[in-house]
Amino acid sequence: MLRNENRVEINRPPAEVFKFIAELSNEPRYVPNVLESEKISDGPTGVGTKYREVTRVMLGRKAVATYEITQYDPPTTFAFRGTSGRSRFRGRWVLEATDGGTLAKFTAEAQLAWPTKYLERFVRGSVAATFAVMGRNLKLVLTAPPASKRRGAGAKAVDTTSAAAGDGAAAGSAAGKRQSAGGAPRRTPAKGQAAKRQPQAQSRSQSNGPSQNAGAAPAKRSSRSRKPSTAKKPNAADGAGDGAGGGATGADDAGG
Repeated sequence: MLRNENRVEINRPPAEVFKFIAELSNEPRYVPNVLESEKISDGPTGVGTKYREVTRVMLGRKAVATYEITQYDPPTTFAFRGTSGRSRFRGRWVLEATDGGTLAKFTAEAQLAWPTKYLERFVRGSVAATFAVMGRNLKLVLTAPPASKRRGAGAKAVDTTSAAAGDGAAAGSAAGKRQSAGGAPRRTPAKGQAAKRQPQAQSRSQSNGPSQNAGAAPAKRSSRSRKPSTAKKPNAADGAGDGAGGGATGADDAGG
């Protein structure tokens, strides 16, 4: 026979803990190997109430078990028994009030059918680990904040996000007004960009330098080749001589 004991401290009053664990349909929320659990008897929950559960067993197989409540003494003691094929199970909860809430003690016994009973020594560690996880899950489920508080926290987060979005929109509007009033905003390059642009500007000036000097050299030489004019203003006599020379040239052309 397999037997295991586990205990867990929960920051909730015994009445609240008892109400939760006495409803076996809650077991899928904290028992690792329970997949489904439903009440199959009529009337209020108490001694004689029956449940049908689907559990996960070795090698990934599923098994169906039927449980019946055998002791129902709120808010301190709750017990049940179950069958799955030829295997038999018993479970018992004992709750004690503490300064911080409740100390919950759980005892489980299992009488396994052949051939599973020959594997008891191999599954003891797995069973103990399962009940340890069950105790931690039960504590987490019972101490989690109510759904209304979680929704309130989510709404608060949404409000905070909306407020941040409003602030961003206001800042953008103010920037747009400043831009429309003073024209396009001047962009100040970052230090890295400014440092990168300086070598580029120097390289451009160096590359453009020779071509500009090459273009300026002819102009400089032409200015040196030019000499100030020394011609005198023509007088009347010079004009007459020039006119006579031109006439003689024309006469020679005519004679020719």
